[in-house]
Amino acid sequence: MLVGVCVDRSPLMVIALLAILRAGGAYVPIDPKHPDDRIGLILKDADPRVLLSETGLRHKLDPAYQEKMLCLDDEDLTGAPLDEVPAPVKSDLAYFLTAKNESTKTPFRWADSPPDEQN
Repeated sequence: MLVGVCVDRSPLMVIALLAILRAGGAYVPIDPKHPDDRIGLILKDADPRVLLSETGLRHKLDPAYQEKMLCLDDEDLTGAPLDEVPAPVKSDLAYFLTAKNESTKTPFRWADSPPDEQN
């Protein structure tokens, strides 16, 4: 399961990434300092099932993802749709990146396996 992570760099971000990996998911790092168009392209390309963010960054994200979003700084996460999140499944994917080839200006995907599975 891909989980989008659009938060400022902080200890909370590290905890979120470790929790995603521990649950068997893969994360899509989204830098909130990127232009809105780039963030939109990353979200469209990766199409994460859940998007972790912060309340102050909601305006940077496409309104279509508001129902998939959980704000890590929200003290009341009791309304989170946890019944829709599937059980953890062993995954070969640790993280998923979308990059742009500077010479051709075309986006491409890059994914990697978890470090403990690399030889």
